[in-house]
Amino acid sequence: DEINPDKGDKQVENKDEERSTVFFRPFANYSAKNQWLYTLPKKEGALCVAVGARWTAVATTRQWVRLFTFSGLQEGVLAMPGPVVTMVGQGELLAVFYHGGIPLINHSTGSASQSLHYQLLDIRRTVVVSQGPVCLSPDSLLIWAGFDNSDMLHIMDSEGLLSSLVRGFSWHWTPILESSRLRRNKMDSFWPVG
Repeated sequence: DEINPDKGDKQVENKDEERSTVFFRPFANYSAKNQWLYTLPKKEGALCVAVGARWTAVATTRQWVRLFTFSGLQEGVLAMPGPVVTMVGQGELLAVFYHGGIPLINHSTGSASQSLHYQLLDIRRTVVVSQGPVCLSPDSLLIWAGFDNSDMLHIMDSEGLLSSLVRGFSWHWTPILESSRLRRNKMDSFWPVG
């Protein structure tokens, strides 16, 4: 910029000073006084959030999950083994999905499959309930994760496979619905409601 030759440098400086801020505002049944802000340190950005019964979690670009009470007190920071993809919470349970390694190449098709892993945490008891690889259809992506009313964790992949994490065999993913078989035409799509 000929008019302001320093403009570009200032934009770079300002970008370095940008910081992520988390704003928490409780639903109507909680006091409005409990809303709070938390500004993350420089060079740490918020990626996703999850909320449970009395806590909220923020995954950051540092591969950390910051745990907060509803009053805004940070109770802990968990270092994850890989970059966080998404999280979901319900009650005292938090499920964190993260990249567990480089994508796996299917040599017959040349396509790559995500190498995702999960940790299922009980926030109140501060324990890892279960952890391991996420079982997706070949060459698919994780498109949804959530809990049902009985606190069972479910996932859906881009091929329409709905799977549940069950306790049997020391926790494993069980396919429960192949929604692609239910499609009548290419425009049909299915979305889980838990």
